[in-house]
Amino acid sequence: MSTSEPLLSRPTSPQDPAPNANFAFRVTAAMLCFMVQGLFASSTGALIPQLEEYYHLKDDRISVLFLAMPIGYALASRLTSPIQMRFGQRGITFLGPLLQSISALGSAFHPSFPAFAVFAIPAAFGTGLVDASLCAWAAALEKSNVISGLLHGAYSLGAAIGPPLAGTVVGPLGQPWYIWYRVMFVISICEFVVATIAFRTETAAKTRKQVYETNEIVTNHGPSVFGKPGLWLCAAFMLVYVGVETSISGWIVVYMKRIHDSSILLSTAASSGFWVGMLIGRVSLGPATEKMGVRRGNTLYILSAVVATLLLMIANGPAWSIFIISLLGVFCGPLCPSCMIQLTSLLPRQWHVAGVSFVVLIGQVGGALFPFGLGILSEILGIQVFKLLISVQLLLALGVWVLVSRQRSVSEESVAFHRD
Repeated sequence: MSTSEPLLSRPTSPQDPAPNANFAFRVTAAMLCFMVQGLFASSTGALIPQLEEYYHLKDDRISVLFLAMPIGYALASRLTSPIQMRFGQRGITFLGPLLQSISALGSAFHPSFPAFAVFAIPAAFGTGLVDASLCAWAAALEKSNVISGLLHGAYSLGAAIGPPLAGTVVGPLGQPWYIWYRVMFVISICEFVVATIAFRTETAAKTRKQVYETNEIVTNHGPSVFGKPGLWLCAAFMLVYVGVETSISGWIVVYMKRIHDSSILLSTAASSGFWVGMLIGRVSLGPATEKMGVRRGNTLYILSAVVATLLLMIANGPAWSIFIISLLGVFCGPLCPSCMIQLTSLLPRQWHVAGVSFVVLIGQVGGALFPFGLGILSEILGIQVFKLLISVQLLLALGVWVLVSRQRSVSEESVAFHRD
């Protein structure tokens, strides 16, 4: 990631000359982008049993798929700011969906497993580009908690409908797993068309103009975005949180199938329930977070999630497990958007995209390492370690968030500076 040219995301507000209808269309397009991200994210976990059977792999080998995400996100972290400076936000919303389409098309031809794993990288790269750019864009808006909640709610919606749709394709319809990626290719093309139209006026000239207009503010906040302790703490939180999210979505289908001997549809219902809970949490708890503030709100949500995992340990039967997993999703739902809001409050606006790109990248590292480690431990100790590891990760996330909450925002630092 380039830190020599910190990038300002373009805020949109009621004072913008663009009609409200255009802004609404952009929000809708951004939600579609996040929904497709959710579909891609949930597909791997939902199809693990079929992939293991098709490629004759065990848990530890199939876990390699989770390592593709940080590679793509590393590319996105390095290139998001330069691409947006060169081509504007419309360049991001053009390239991201295009890369996802290429990934889905390659996977649809059911290549060898190494090639299949490689084809996951373009999807991660495209997702990382869109994720960082639109997260920073949403965080700069008025009512940012609400808009960010809508975007991440759309992500949860995509992740919620992905497992049952994929399960229907390989279950009742009796189709091979790669047919699902043909469906994903069509969806990605639709995303490409809508996003390209919605952000067609977000040119590089607009991006550069705002960077130059606010350049003197950058010099008042230090030489580098990496000099901000809050950036590293938010990155540490996302490392653990995305690890929790991906571990649950990646292995809950396998857990339900082996522990409760559930059918493919019932197993994918657990994954869907988690993401439906995430959707409910992100949409319904947004206003509550707005009143409490993200610092207290996230602390309360993480504590509630820990309680839910303790209940999962004593739950008997698939129905109770699905209910508790869904409840866990509700409490996990606001954590990511709240962290993004907190992060942007800790950084000058010119560094929002660069900072978010870095934090999202670190989150995806956790999203690879934690489920990868869970797969290895599952092969050694059995899938029953799933519940314990999720509990430990949430407690770790709570400890990191307490440290994040103690960081002063840019506005608080400014007030303290003037008092001194």
